[in-house]
Amino acid sequence: MVTGRPLLDPDGPLTKPLRVWWINAEDPQDEIDRRFHAAAKHFSITNDQINGRLFTDSGRDQSFVIAKQEGRDLKVVEPFVADLVAEIRRRQIDVLIVDPFVSTHEAQENDNGAMQRVTAAWVRVADEANCCVELVHHVTKAQGEVTAESARGGGAFKDKVRSMRVFNVMTKEESEKAGVENHRSYFRVDFGKVNMVASGSSSWRHFVSVPLGNGKGLTDNGDEVGVVEPWRWPSAEDLGQLRVQKMNSVVADVPAHILAGVKNRMRSGAYKYDAKGRPSAADLMVELGLAHERKDGQKMVDAWVSLGEFEVVNRHCDVARKPRDFVEPVFAPTE
Repeated sequence: MVTGRPLLDPDGPLTKPLRVWWINAEDPQDEIDRRFHAAAKHFSITNDQINGRLFTDSGRDQSFVIAKQEGRDLKVVEPFVADLVAEIRRRQIDVLIVDPFVSTHEAQENDNGAMQRVTAAWVRVADEANCCVELVHHVTKAQGEVTAESARGGGAFKDKVRSMRVFNVMTKEESEKAGVENHRSYFRVDFGKVNMVASGSSSWRHFVSVPLGNGKGLTDNGDEVGVVEPWRWPSAEDLGQLRVQKMNSVVADVPAHILAGVKNRMRSGAYKYDAKGRPSAADLMVELGLAHERKDGQKMVDAWVSLGEFEVVNRHCDVARKPRDFVEPVFAPTE
């Protein structure tokens, strides 16, 4: 937002640079600085591109509590609201980001009446200061897919905000489909609630570790900070190429003449595809010394089937007296 560059949308247009105030109510200022330095380094952002439009503050240095509990009553801290609005106007802030929302109030989160008053106070800030206010809110723990209903506490927060984005960490099943490792470094962004704007499709993000280079020695990278970058779900063509690459890697070290020998052994058509069958193609891989265990042999068989070197043929088995899947070479070389 500050640079006007589409950092999280490679195909997006340049936009008007905005003046942004980031308030982290929990972390110390040096941690906030490290995060912004890491992002600037990763995206090659210069001071000229920021041009004094970025402001950051820490809740460790001053209070950003907008509502306090006084006995049984929850009261909006009017002096804070007035000072905050005045400072936003003085700095000509376009977007105020507060992280996390829970650190800005003393209300009981399950009390919808109290949460209504807190969120209404932040709406006042946005209205009176004529700026966008983004509140980062936690979700309830120990649940699967996060939706707008997952916001911690009562439903007043969800009902009051103009729009809401929800984040979901990539599942193991999704990572297998996408062909990526460490699924927890990827997450999906969806609009959980949208008012007055058109809802868009999901966006994916990826965490990368960025060394700050603030170590003492030449080989010491110093602090490493996570930075979010854009990531796109692979297309069907990309996924196909990933599968081919993965299969190729399984049998990449097998020379052509060894493969030819395996095909010759397969010419009898007696080797079953199921690794539990007898004899199985996986067992043949172990017998030939190409695999240490049956499961590894099965991976090699699957790779060659995927690459078109072998095919799985369903036909009658004389031993079992019923149809079984057998592995046969697509082309058996002659001696």
